[in-house]
Amino acid sequence: MHRICFWILLFSLAACTPDGPPVPDVSGIDLDLTVRRFEDDLANVRDLDSTLNGAQVLREQYPVFYDSVWVELLLPGRLRSQDSAMVVAWSKQPALRKLLDSVQVAFPVNAKQKWQVDLMQAFKYAKHYFPEKPTPTIVTYPSELTLGAFTYGEAMLGIGLDFYLGDGFSAYDPAVVPRYIQRSMNADHIASRAIEAWVSGQMDEAKGERMLDRMIHNGKLLYIKERLLPHVADTAVLGFSADQLAWLENNELEMWAHYLDKELLYETNPGLIGKHVGPSPNAPGMPPEAPGGNANWVGMNIVEQYMERRPDLRLQDLIDEKDSQRILTESKYKPKR
Repeated sequence: MHRICFWILLFSLAACTPDGPPVPDVSGIDLDLTVRRFEDDLANVRDLDSTLNGAQVLREQYPVFYDSVWVELLLPGRLRSQDSAMVVAWSKQPALRKLLDSVQVAFPVNAKQKWQVDLMQAFKYAKHYFPEKPTPTIVTYPSELTLGAFTYGEAMLGIGLDFYLGDGFSAYDPAVVPRYIQRSMNADHIASRAIEAWVSGQMDEAKGERMLDRMIHNGKLLYIKERLLPHVADTAVLGFSADQLAWLENNELEMWAHYLDKELLYETNPGLIGKHVGPSPNAPGMPPEAPGGNANWVGMNIVEQYMERRPDLRLQDLIDEKDSQRILTESKYKPKR
């Protein structure tokens, strides 16, 4: 049983990220990134005379994705027990057809797009940091906003391209998809979200329900993403706007003092810590400029200071270290003033 997890710029060895270690030279890494466009093949088979043959074609083209992901996870429940004719007939429904057309216009199959180049570069860095990990095949698909990205074992990384059609896209109902979420639903964030899914697939779930456990877990994720995406803007990699990042940089000491004063580090009540470690337009008890997820950014800085004090550790060692208290203690974390 495979585990399904949800959720070209070249740099010299001397190049550095603004606040991090040298960026490795990966120009000598030969890597072939395969991108399969399921939504395009789905659009092609829906026009076949025999929908039965169309479904058979898709199954032959995508023997794992078709049954284990498309049929089991993405099709409406009423169709999951059906096969072939019903599956492809559903693909002809007006709403999905409009979505398929929108994805094909925004992300044409025959044009190499920036997100593909960014992913190619990211997996070169992944091959440098995780040489034993295979490079997955990328499969893109229309999800009807149900599944943004996933990994299937180590062989497949899925990307729901309908999540990246731009802020204000007609299918993004603000009552369902708030504006603060829509802000990142554009092509600039595809590589970042895909790499986030891939890194999450290498990590176990956060151990413990304390805010410290969750902020260190999420901080590890952000730290590793920065190492794999040094060529992508921080706003996309970290998920904060430029103004939010500036606020975080300028208020790190005050945030840390707030966590300590309110005894949030060891708090387990989701109602008290949820917006500090999860998506939200704001954070309770903090100024209105404070973004949701702020504790994840602090967690990343704790992880960075931990890794600076442990230059012997690899990124895999960081993933393997499950004790968030140890990471905090050994980091000797000091927020910037």
